Amino acid sequence: MKNKELFLPLLSIVICILVVSSIGATFAWYQYSSNVYLKYDGTSIGNTMLFDIGLKSEVELPEYESFNMVKDENNDDIYWCKGGISKEIASYYSTLNGYATNEVNGVTSGAFDGNDFSLKRAPYHNENYIDSFSRPILALKKNYSHFDLVFKASKVSGDNVTSMSNGSIYLTNIELDSVGDIKNSIRIHFENDSNNFIFNPSKLSDGNDVVGGLLDLNRDGLYDYNTFTNKETIYGEASNIKYKSSVTSDGLDEAEFDGNTFTSNHKNGVYALDEEETVFATSSYLGYDTVISNKKIVTTIDDTSHLAYLSLDIYLEGWDLSFIDKEMNHLFSLNMEFEINE
Repeated sequence: MKNKELFLPLLSIVICILVVSSIGATFAWYQYSSNVYLKYDGTSIGNTMLFDIGLKSEVELPEYESFNMVKDENNDDIYWCKGGISKEIASYYSTLNGYATNEVNGVTSGAFDGNDFSLKRAPYHNENYIDSFSRPILALKKNYSHFDLVFKASKVSGDNVTSMSNGSIYLTNIELDSVGDIKNSIRIHFENDSNNFIFNPSKLSDGNDVVGGLLDLNRDGLYDYNTFTNKETIYGEASNIKYKSSVTSDGLDEAEFDGNTFTSNHKNGVYALDEEETVFATSSYLGYDTVISNKKIVTTIDDTSHLAYLSLDIYLEGWDLSFIDKEMNHLFSLNMEFEINE
């Protein structure tokens, strides 16, 4: 018998994020707040196939029954969501596990090539990530959204329900919309035993984000510089760091902030970074064609447990050039659909 593809959505995740300006002393770059919602729809295809989605929790969810969830018979860490992952369930799960509920901040994956993944917080003004005393610091769990999803599929024949012991799951559709360009900064990290990749749904082709460089975090219209060394401050991650041999003489003494912390001016009398010799780190991502058009397998049903696992980190990549001050108060929505190939 040939493999059977089920083209109806297995999972639909809808996330709405309203980006607003943060309150604090530092306003620049990717320090924003957001409202996050997650919704799940679709549990069956006809009367012959059943699909279930659950959440694997790091901590006990003591009130799970009041949210219409059921503990897995064999694993107390798994809670099956009978009515799907509602906004209330997502908030309850995220709150108890320490992840973002209704507020997130822009973060960065830092250098990433498909190996170790971790999210770093935004730098502060004149904080140099290059020296040995100030390495990139991990983002707090409350800065981003994270869900450990669990899937199972069953065949129904009369009164008999049999768990499927195999099957590949794909991301078959994603709908992304926003006011402004904030949607371009959305990144989704997929991870399980066979996958570890970042998906950029706003790009067709694979690519990378540069995650190091100069910034104007105090918004004075000039690239930040260290007043002790008289050298421009390098943010993010870089190697082969070199500065110009003489101070800048064709720059500006004073300037006005143009609304973009990435595009600024060099200050006269300061040693400018040699951006042609210095190598800035990059974070690789997969685009729409690789993940969706070419139907990349994101998880598979294990033949022993009859379950499929998928870890999702949903975040806003601060080094994306679209994530700048003008995007505050902008709303975006994200909808993902999955398909199983038996």
